[in-house]
Amino acid sequence: MSEFIPAVDEGVEHRRKLTEHNFSRVLAGDIESVRECLIYALERLDYRVLSEQPLVARRSGQVASCSFSVLKCVKSLTIILKPLNPTSTLVAFDYEILNAFVTKGDLQTVEREAEAILALATARPPATVCVSCGTNNSSDSRFCRVCGTPNAVGEPKELEVLRLTSGARIGHQNIVGAVISLLLVAALALPLLFLSSKGPKAGLTILIVGELVSLYWLFHGLWTLHRTLNPKKNSQQALSTNSSYATSARQTAALPPQSAQFSVTEGTTELLATPERARVAVPVKPQKVDTAEMQG
Repeated sequence: MSEFIPAVDEGVEHRRKLTEHNFSRVLAGDIESVRECLIYALERLDYRVLSEQPLVARRSGQVASCSFSVLKCVKSLTIILKPLNPTSTLVAFDYEILNAFVTKGDLQTVEREAEAILALATARPPATVCVSCGTNNSSDSRFCRVCGTPNAVGEPKELEVLRLTSGARIGHQNIVGAVISLLLVAALALPLLFLSSKGPKAGLTILIVGELVSLYWLFHGLWTLHRTLNPKKNSQQALSTNSSYATSARQTAALPPQSAQFSVTEGTTELLATPERARVAVPVKPQKVDTAEMQG
């Protein structure tokens, strides 16, 4: 709470650098449960909760006043909760951005972060019933105890949308800024280089240094877009492994029941649940037995 108090008494010059963005969403649940879920979601997105009534949070690390990522310029986030009825709550977001020049695309990125916060707050717990074979599992089990299908629920899709939006926005701003810088450097250096008799060396120096810096930011923006649209190979391999593992689990779930069961009750239940068409009849060959010896 001590970190929040100095932010209230700030000078006029500092307030001119701030950009506020307000919007609201509706979330199911009462105020107390929604507050607990939002605190968990804020901590997942690297926020530090300073106050709970209202919810006031700041991003961990140093806040940048001039950055291509608008999320790094977020000074504070205030969330006000208002009950609409016993089963729904109005969630009002109030962002303070330490940058006076915020574009419409930056505000959309901020809203995508708020949607990710709400998605994390409303994410359902892991399923207890296997989607492949229907076996009841404990709530803390990561895999089905019969067929091995993963029970853990994946991350909300809003997190991936936030990553794509933020990365694409940073790359776009880098590219646009680099192109504008290239044009400005050329417009400044070329007259000194060709039209001025006293400043060819200065014009050449400005042209070389300015163009190199602009080209650096241009390639940086292109590389940021490339990394955003093409995630790391490790995450792709993990996704492919999980999908192939889930596919193999679905295939093994269609096989006949295993011979070894966990208990007699489970074996009897599966035997009774198996339809008669799926049961395989095993022929028994009659054997001739000489009963004369038994009678004798």
